[in-house]
Amino acid sequence: SRGTDEEGSPGNEAECELIFFDDNKNQNFVSNCWRRGSIPMMWKTIVGAVGSGQHIISQEQGNVTSLYFHSISERFENIPITVISLLNDSETELNESYKMAVKPLDFVSFQSFDIQSVPENARIEQFRLFMKPFVNNDLCFTVGDKNGIQKSQKMIFRFNCVDSTDRTNLATFVYGRILTEMKIGPLPSDPKESINDFLANAFVVGGDVISLLYTSTEATLTKPISDTTENISQAKHDTSLACIRRVKHIYGNDAFSDKVIESWIEKSGILNSNP
Repeated sequence: SRGTDEEGSPGNEAECELIFFDDNKNQNFVSNCWRRGSIPMMWKTIVGAVGSGQHIISQEQGNVTSLYFHSISERFENIPITVISLLNDSETELNESYKMAVKPLDFVSFQSFDIQSVPENARIEQFRLFMKPFVNNDLCFTVGDKNGIQKSQKMIFRFNCVDSTDRTNLATFVYGRILTEMKIGPLPSDPKESINDFLANAFVVGGDVISLLYTSTEATLTKPISDTTENISQAKHDTSLACIRRVKHIYGNDAFSDKVIESWIEKSGILNSNP
């Protein structure tokens, strides 16, 4: 499922939060939320046995993009949103359509970065340099303690690629590192350090969960993440995962995806909750 329904609800959407907690008597904390998910427009992709997919953008968009972004802004008390679109040159038409869809929304800004075009060993640093000017310490964080929240974050980022799985996961990992550096200082270069281990594992495991729900495989593009720590197993080869995804899509083998989704919503209580 790609894009949104008529009510502006994306087929793939996750809200993430990174919390820094001070274990003292006041229990001070700061946190940051961001969103990641499918491009909030009416569109789909047709995939054949070989070659790249063809993205079909509906001519009947209605107001789904506006509905989506207003819902996010209102959830966070009407704060501005910065879109970080990770689409590449082969996805230009989709990227431009997305940019035009958000143009009338004065509380949404739009930024693009083709992270996959950057050499693998430079992706973390290049995307970090791209993101730094947009991340404002005074606006990004919610601040609180045991007595409650003293200040709420005043802006939010929303990340996407086409699937909003692999490239998005790598980009949000870099964003998580930026937030961490803002709170504790420069991250150590030693991959044995526990903070590197925590961040890498959090984003590899979290990225795999989202990818399994959406594609029936683990996330790809995780090598730059796993290279930041020694305490994580290497992921499968990206080419192998891409082939598995293509076969499952062509032959409609969604039994595993259905099982994962049903297990997830059952554990979260959604199946047993009242409307």
